[in-house]
Amino acid sequence: MATAILNGTLIDDGGLVCEVRFDYGLTMAYGWVTPWQGGFTTGMTFQEIVRSLPAGVSVFFRAVARNAIGTTYGAGMVFITIASSPIVETRAATNIDTGSAQLNFLIVHDAGAGCRAWFEYGGTSIYGMKTWEMSGLVTGSTGGITIAGLTPGQGYHVRAVAENRYGRAYGADMTFNTLSERGKGSGIPMELLLLREAV
Repeated sequence: MATAILNGTLIDDGGLVCEVRFDYGLTMAYGWVTPWQGGFTTGMTFQEIVRSLPAGVSVFFRAVARNAIGTTYGAGMVFITIASSPIVETRAATNIDTGSAQLNFLIVHDAGAGCRAWFEYGGTSIYGMKTWEMSGLVTGSTGGITIAGLTPGQGYHVRAVAENRYGRAYGADMTFNTLSERGKGSGIPMELLLLREAV
């Protein structure tokens, strides 16, 4: 998401103190407004910070002034917000087995363009391995990629990666442990298994 500072100047107050604000939006119809600010007279400048704008898009805006006589609109202007990388969240691994696991992600924000996502994983936070890529992802997309060939009873680090034309982003590092061969498929509770071995 992007932030911008809108600036204006009250050229002529018409002889009365004015209130000022900005109209802005993603089209020339605007659609969004800032709060009115009061106490302005000829020659005074004003500004407003607008937040949560989409990245890499055109934003249209104009200054507005009003007093007891009426309301006046400034000339329309446009600027382009700075493109930013997408935001991706690494989610907990599921369907963990002795040699496989499903790695999961959420595209928190696509920064205004479709993304592709994959995972980096390995025995340490250096990772060293990556999955195949999922494409066509947008804000709110979730997904999972199953990896195989893992070592039973081994700890693994994983993080999600998302990329689009604006850049690449990384999710937080998370860990999981594969199941050990001993406990898999025996149907015997682990406590009983340990007790039998001890006898």
